[in-house]
Amino acid sequence: MRVQIGLSYKKIEYIKELSSRISNGKIDIASLINYSDEEVITELIKVKGIGRWNAEMFLIFCLEREDVIPLGDLGARKAMQRLYNLPQLPDSPSILAISLPWRPYRSIATLYLWKSLSSSNSIG
Repeated sequence: MRVQIGLSYKKIEYIKELSSRISNGKIDIASLINYSDEEVITELIKVKGIGRWNAEMFLIFCLEREDVIPLGDLGARKAMQRLYNLPQLPDSPSILAISLPWRPYRSIATLYLWKSLSSSNSIG
């Protein structure tokens, strides 16, 4: 039985590049836990196909960092716009200002922002 997972050839190329960098020691995934958020982002975006958003998701979900606000995440931006009744999607400076009171738990706040967009609109 053959399983298809819907990856484009470009994404496959990016995954191979990341895998190669990990296997040849150019990226030491285990040591990233000791890096600051910005150092992790800087290290990961060196890999073709990985951008800031991907690195921020790695910080939140893999390294379990509690204070990451994904500035370019459309879902978080839409949820903030709705929550604060903003006339347009917030830009990065607005997101930082809005999220300042949520420190040091902005990752957790982001999870609630995403949840607020679900069809059930229940947070629990």
